[in-house]
Amino acid sequence: MIFIAGVYTAFADGTYQFSVHLTGTAYIEFTLYVNNEPTHYDLYLADLYRGTTILLGLSAGDEVYVRAYWSSGSSLIGHDTYFYTYISGRMLSP
Repeated sequence: MIFIAGVYTAFADGTYQFSVHLTGTAYIEFTLYVNNEPTHYDLYLADLYRGTTILLGLSAGDEVYVRAYWSSGSSLIGHDTYFYTYISGRMLSP
């Protein structure tokens, strides 16, 4: 898997696992995209660490990324020097 500027590119056809971990306040939502199409959506309404694992069947060259949104008065923690918010991915099987 290749990681370039927040976008994962599948290197071969197979099943991939993505883990998304968010740390924020109040209202946080995120959408996972595959090839610019939304495939998974989640919403969090509390001051907590949250995470989810998503399994996807991908083809070589498919691109995966996450967009997070938050409302006024909320914040997503994990920029600059604090890395509490992240996405990781790996191929499970071809």
